[in-house]
Amino acid sequence: MSGLSSIDYTVTVSAEIGITEKQTNSASFTLTLKNPCIDTNFVTMSPFDFGIADQRYELYEHDPTGFQFSHNPFIISTLPIDHTLCGDITYTSTFMTAAISDLDPVADPINDAVGYDPTSNTYTVYSEDFNLLGIHPYTLTATLTQYTSVT
Repeated sequence: MSGLSSIDYTVTVSAEIGITEKQTNSASFTLTLKNPCIDTNFVTMSPFDFGIADQRYELYEHDPTGFQFSHNPFIISTLPIDHTLCGDITYTSTFMTAAISDLDPVADPINDAVGYDPTSNTYTVYSEDFNLLGIHPYTLTATLTQYTSVT
């Protein structure tokens, strides 16, 4: 109804008065319907008890399944009424500023140290690369799916 951001409609109101001598008149105006899903006055998204604290992983840990940790899903809050019209949430993550594209780093421990499964909100960490010694940043971004590719 309102597109990705807003859409304008021209509305014309016509009136007629009188019984024997009728008079008519009309006036037009532009009605702009704004999409409430992109206005932070009406929609907010926040982690619900996010669940990720500082995570530590010992390089080349002996657990063959890798180290795993998860985060809780983000919550969409809508005002003035609660609704689900804004759709689903898409999660993306980076490790050392590069997009994480692998779900299973255990399968390729040299090239992929961190995996992320957005369906279960689970990170898996495993590496045999001693060049990764130290502390490295990762990010998590949550966006409304239908607006993920909007520029």
